[in-house]
Amino acid sequence: MTDKSNKWIKIYFQVVEKLLKYHNMRQPLPFDKLKIVNYYKNYKLNETYGWKYQRHHIEEIYISGAILQTYKEAYAKGLSIIVTQEQHCLLHYLIVLAQTTIPNNGMLVQVDIATWDKFVKQQCEIFEVEYVPNWHDYLKSGLEF
Repeated sequence: MTDKSNKWIKIYFQVVEKLLKYHNMRQPLPFDKLKIVNYYKNYKLNETYGWKYQRHHIEEIYISGAILQTYKEAYAKGLSIIVTQEQHCLLHYLIVLAQTTIPNNGMLVQVDIATWDKFVKQQCEIFEVEYVPNWHDYLKSGLEF
């Protein structure tokens, strides 16, 4: 499946553009230069114990964050945007549906599947993205044979 025929990649980049505007960012910045403190006062969430505001590498649509992290220079310089934890879950939902990376289940480090799904439903409504009820069937850890 090419980028042009993968509707989820197209939707992913449309959402990224909306998120740039939402967070008053002119453009994505290298991960190591993007400081949340320059945009928001960050805090831990009671429900998930994760940070409200996070950074997301845009190229994770093409390379798993788990793999990207092993390339320190690429990770540090990778173009990134600010997202809320809920928005981060939406982006990773789109990555799961695009089926472009393995593993694609990294959000489970931050949230359980029920919370991820709850956030996805909320964010799909906000960003007018199709919700696919069985999306979690497309999760891959890389251990499947």
